Amino acid sequence: GGVNYITARYNVDDLVEQFRNHLIASGVSWLVFNLGTSHSGDRYMANHSVLTALNRASTPKFLPSGTACCSNDIPLEDFDDRDLFGEVVDKLYDIGVKVIALMSAEGPSMLQAGEENAYDYRGR
Repeated sequence: GGVNYITARYNVDDLVEQFRNHLIASGVSWLVFNLGTSHSGDRYMANHSVLTALNRASTPKFLPSGTACCSNDIPLEDFDDRDLFGEVVDKLYDIGVKVIALMSAEGPSMLQAGEENAYDYRGR
């Protein structure tokens, strides 16, 4: 999730074809889709203005091939937003697959941005 090349170039059509050609025939009709990157908890698969304000690289962008996504010098405003979660939900809906949205339990900031940016900070 977030700003990285894998999220930018993830091929939703390949996922849909896996369901269509293999999983639906086996009786699979649901997908549990994590809204965040579960191992870090501060990267997301869809755009969100508050989360992006906390961490400008937390929501997906379409990055061109070869972009060094780990640099703080990337002008993220120059790249289009990507709603990977929305794309997956829409395309799976079209073939009758339902989606359960999962939110990682680690929380949005894991205090990486400091406790004043955590949602439960009482100093605001």
